[in-house]
Amino acid sequence: MFGNMFGGIKEKQALADEELRKMRLEEEVDGGAIKLVFDGKGEWKDISIAPTVLKDADQLEDLLISLAGKVQSVALEKQQVIQQKMLQDILPGGMGLDSLKDLF
Repeated sequence: MFGNMFGGIKEKQALADEELRKMRLEEEVDGGAIKLVFDGKGEWKDISIAPTVLKDADQLEDLLISLAGKVQSVALEKQQVIQQKMLQDILPGGMGLDSLKDLF
């Protein structure tokens, strides 16, 4: 039973990873002073920094830390959605994630 249920899990994980890498998400801070494009894994793809921010190193550091936190949260949320979708594809029909909690 479990052999069939978990068969192809590596392939499904690879597809989920590919889907996350193909995503292009964008976050910004301070009204767009810094904009960042990243994928669903949280890897930065492009960054845009307004010249006014470059003049103040402390402000730049604070904004980058804030932006990094936002990116991490958004990427984690996207990863969880993809992982839940993958689990639903693996589980037998009608067996949702809520039904697993009753097994333990």
